[in-house]
Amino acid sequence: MEPKEEIRVYSGADSKMTEAARTILGLLTTDIAAFTAFDSTMNSAFLTDYENAINDADTVVADTAVIDQLVSKTENVMELMDMARSKYRDVKYFVQKAFPNSAGIQGEFGLNDYNQARKSTAQMIQFLDEMHNACTIYSAVLITAGYNQVAIDDIVVIRDKLQQSNLKQEVFKKERPKLTEDRIIILNKCYNMMVQVNAAAQLVFRDDYAKQKQYVYSATPGSTVDEEEFEGTVAPAVTKTITAVGDDDAVYTFRNTGLVPLVFCLSETEDAETAIPKITIGGGAIVTQTSTDMDPDGTAVYLLVSNPSTSTEGSYKVQIDI
Repeated sequence: MEPKEEIRVYSGADSKMTEAARTILGLLTTDIAAFTAFDSTMNSAFLTDYENAINDADTVVADTAVIDQLVSKTENVMELMDMARSKYRDVKYFVQKAFPNSAGIQGEFGLNDYNQARKSTAQMIQFLDEMHNACTIYSAVLITAGYNQVAIDDIVVIRDKLQQSNLKQEVFKKERPKLTEDRIIILNKCYNMMVQVNAAAQLVFRDDYAKQKQYVYSATPGSTVDEEEFEGTVAPAVTKTITAVGDDDAVYTFRNTGLVPLVFCLSETEDAETAIPKITIGGGAIVTQTSTDMDPDGTAVYLLVSNPSTSTEGSYKVQIDI
């Protein structure tokens, strides 16, 4: 059986859902005897389970925090890449000083391969290893030219740190979809328990209209939606419809929660190619736009997201305030 993507089963902001769930918990605590009389499983143990579900939802690691962790790990890798590039410049100076007329020996230190290696973490790790081997072989000549053994040994230190930091970053990239899935599961559990309580309340208080109306969750208070949130992933080279749109005064807050740039647009059709303008947002970035900015003619029907990458999945979160 194909594994299914965990989907958020409710609309509205997570904070509003958990706030509503806690309000319902307060009502349920007061009315627990009436609920137990109707459904024997809705007892003090159920109250405890429900409260735990709310607490878990309140404290779950937010996706924005996960992004911040990934950004931090990326920054560590880039800092070490800068250190590696700086170390290469030092070595290059002394290699050219010690072997000014030998292109062959200079090539053993990687002077011919550096431009490619400097752009890739994986290649830089291998490059540092080979550069250190060459420095070890020719250490006596380099030291005579003014270099020192401590500086040579430091090449391995930088290589090892870069390798470990890169490994942590790559592992975290793989773990992130699972973290997001876990977050959705926890939030959905809280919501589903609230829905169960609210459904039972309509029968427990079948003759009490006022009490029935207390046990209601609405992400759209009254008749006006004030905020909606959508989040998900978009496969490489795919355009995805996020939602239908219809309000001319909406404010859209787009967050790219992945690494590859994503393109958002409002469109008359589910084809992003016809939409103008389009908004491109880099990994980790947040951009806010109004309906007028994105749909000057007021003719859009759909909110779309496209992933131009041909190899990497993208992810996003969109908040719509009306």
